[in-house]
Amino acid sequence: MKKLNNIVNFKFLLGFLLLYGLVAFCYSPVFSNGFLDSWDDQWMVMNIFTESGFRMENLIAVFTQSYKGQYSPLVELNYMVLYGLFGYDPFWFHLMSFVWHCGCATLLFFLIFRLLEMSGQSGSRRSLWVAALTTFLFAIHPVNVESIAWISAVKVPMYVFFYLSALLLYLRYVRSQKLGCYIAALCCFVCSCLSKEQAFVLPLSLLLVDWFIGRNLKSSDLWIEKMPFFILSAGFALLTLDLQGPRSEAVSYTAVQRLLFGSYSLFEYFTKSLLPINLNYLYPFPILPGNSDIPVRFYVYPVLVAGLFGVLYSFRKKRLLMFGSLFFVIHLLLSLHVVAMPRLGIVADRYLYLSLSGILLLVSYKIIDWVEKEQRVFPKFLLFLSMLFYILYFMGYTHHYSQQWEDTDTVKRYLRSFYKGDSREKDINGRENHD
Repeated sequence: MKKLNNIVNFKFLLGFLLLYGLVAFCYSPVFSNGFLDSWDDQWMVMNIFTESGFRMENLIAVFTQSYKGQYSPLVELNYMVLYGLFGYDPFWFHLMSFVWHCGCATLLFFLIFRLLEMSGQSGSRRSLWVAALTTFLFAIHPVNVESIAWISAVKVPMYVFFYLSALLLYLRYVRSQKLGCYIAALCCFVCSCLSKEQAFVLPLSLLLVDWFIGRNLKSSDLWIEKMPFFILSAGFALLTLDLQGPRSEAVSYTAVQRLLFGSYSLFEYFTKSLLPINLNYLYPFPILPGNSDIPVRFYVYPVLVAGLFGVLYSFRKKRLLMFGSLFFVIHLLLSLHVVAMPRLGIVADRYLYLSLSGILLLVSYKIIDWVEKEQRVFPKFLLFLSMLFYILYFMGYTHHYSQQWEDTDTVKRYLRSFYKGDSREKDINGRENHD
């Protein structure tokens, strides 16, 4: 038995090393990229907090003050450590973003495997393959380039790392009922909130997980065990709003316009998850605040979104389909323009980083299911060939797109070439000059 376990552990280690190697190839251009010194790196990374080091007064300031509307103390600590060791050498900052990304991919594998196992949706063998394929697609997905290649976006893989850790520890608590696992999950939730405000939705994820693995949502004990998470979520939300100060820079659109933009954003995120094309670092709003002349095509998106939810409702008894879809939506709630936010873009690739895994889980499960059930050689060959092209497309696009993040000039030149001749070109140039 010990020898068998050693073989299994060796295969796992070999598999992860292969994964990291392929991901490193996809992101290899990033390691020679510089700072985006006119696109937030010049103040988010290079600031007084970073350069003041681990002095007590600086640490107190990091945890009690916001900086230009940002409150991410653990991210600032990440910058402080790197600056203290290597100065402003961009290689090490990019390498650390890559390490956080690999950490997220590793945690995602174990989370999906454990969820499928505890839910009874599939056997151990299928769960293993579904988790592996989902993790691989997540790790090489082109839409994640922004979160890795842009140093200021390291807060995304950082918050997701602690977020996934909290979910895994919560599952361990459910199985073992050990208080230590529960407390550790709370601590990871705190760390996730101290990295990025999108972590506030974790209590909703925990309820979704409870439903997926078959726990009784009517149980008072279940809701009592969630109360600390909800209290922390509300507390951090209020703290972040207070530290950010008045939201005078919020983009002001009417409720109807936000509905149209939110529907567009949700549909755009969904399509980017399945087939990423025309990725860019900025997707400008179609109109400026105060303008009511919205392009007609935007009125189609509420209908498309309603249709998607209608289809989802018709399959509501499919537990895995509901879980993956709701996981996707929950982690986009703060990015769908429900409330006015200080943003330049109508969508942003980095907001898909965690949500993406919900759609990829469904895609991976269906692919593995087809492979196991299909007995004919030719259809199975076509499926493998299609999957190979899909993976190669992801890897090639990620490698190519990573090159566009070399510096501020390259990302802006890439943006201008993409929108050349577009009606928004003048507005884009104006925003770039303002930045």
